[in-house]
Amino acid sequence: METKERLLNEFAEILSQSLSISTNSIITTIHEPTLDNWGIRGGKQASSIGIPFHLDV
Repeated sequence: METKERLLNEFAEILSQSLSISTNSIITTIHEPTLDNWGIRGGKQASSIGIPFHLDV
């Protein structure tokens, strides 16, 4: 949760500065599909490769 909060804050700050808009005008959504829905390393499902992290969506 701390990493997501930092990501959202930094994204809003950079976007705000780049576009000269208020951070209050920025809405951000983090979309995290399950590893079954990630095709990596030549089209293999990430869940079958043994990615060293777990995602709960």
